[in-house]
Amino acid sequence: DHADGPWFIPQGFMNGMGGPPAESLRLAMVGAHSSPAFHSTDVVMIDITDRNPLNAGYFALDMGDHLRIRHLEQVTPNGFCVKIAKANQSGYESMLEADILLGRIIFHAQMFPTFPQATP
Repeated sequence: DHADGPWFIPQGFMNGMGGPPAESLRLAMVGAHSSPAFHSTDVVMIDITDRNPLNAGYFALDMGDHLRIRHLEQVTPNGFCVKIAKANQSGYESMLEADILLGRIIFHAQMFPTFPQATP
């Protein structure tokens, strides 16, 4: 009764929010080299059913050994040429392989660092 992944997603709660169904959501920790708005320990919620950058937004990209977050905007309605950008940067156009596009970021949470307690 929750989406696959390391964290539990309460299906009733998520379905009651009116967004995508809980079974289409994944939680993941952001990897290094993501957009400046995202840090390597942040957690994102990914809608794996929305892989269409025709409506611009932040998307999760599978880079093999880490997850990368980029702002994508599809350049043409038919084709997979997209404009790829980091936050507040102009970006570049490139062909994007469909299999690395995991889905749209619909939620972002920043993990606060914990500091070791000083010994008296």
